Amino acid sequence: MFDGEVSIGVVAPGGRYVDIIIASNVPVQSITLSETSKILNVGNSFTLSPNFTPSNATNQAGTWSSDNSSIATVNQSGLVTAIGAGATTIKFTTTDGGKVGSCAVTVEAIDNVKPVITLSGANPLYIEQGGVYTEPGYSATDNKDGNITANVQITGNIDVNVPGVYYKYYNVADAAGNQAEQKTRTVIVSEAADTEKPVITLSGANPLYIEQGGVYTEPGYSATDNKDGNITANVQITGNIDVNVPGVYY
Repeated sequence: MFDGEVSIGVVAPGGRYVDIIIASNVPVQSITLSETSKILNVGNSFTLSPNFTPSNATNQAGTWSSDNSSIATVNQSGLVTAIGAGATTIKFTTTDGGKVGSCAVTVEAIDNVKPVITLSGANPLYIEQGGVYTEPGYSATDNKDGNITANVQITGNIDVNVPGVYYKYYNVADAAGNQAEQKTRTVIVSEAADTEKPVITLSGANPLYIEQGGVYTEPGYSATDNKDGNITANVQITGNIDVNVPGVYY
């Protein structure tokens, strides 16, 4: 026998004893909802349901309501829909006894703000051939997620042994999926400084002897450089020789 039921013993014809159970009204003592708090984005929805105490309360009817329908609405099936940013309370009030169950609902605006990436250090960044690339640094912040620097993805390869222009690309997205504007760092690898002197090689006799009144004929020369190769054409020759006057000339 359940709460609210009454058992009456009756003697039936023929002397047989019969229990007759009569159900009486079982009042609602209290009410709770399936959730006590909920966070939603604008446009999202969820369903609440009432839990009666006792569970066999006779009248389990009631009315759903929202303290602020501009933030969240609720229909009479318990479907809650987020309308605008803010906080409100969804309530279920029982018909029997006016008991109230509630759920605090917080509605957040849809996050459509992109995170921002900031590059530190030089841009463009110059490296001498054979040097080392050291990341100058970067940061990323988001209006909702705060510091998301750890989530930044960096792509792009640099060969410090080969002179040229290289690029590093920086990207990040926030928890809502908003993609930051890509940042690019230009890295210029320049040729190593040339500190090696070119070499001039003289051909023929040195010293060179000419008889007075003879003719000076250049025996020849060449010039090479570790970077520029053959630069013989750039050699500048100075000094005068008077073949008619005996002496030492350079």
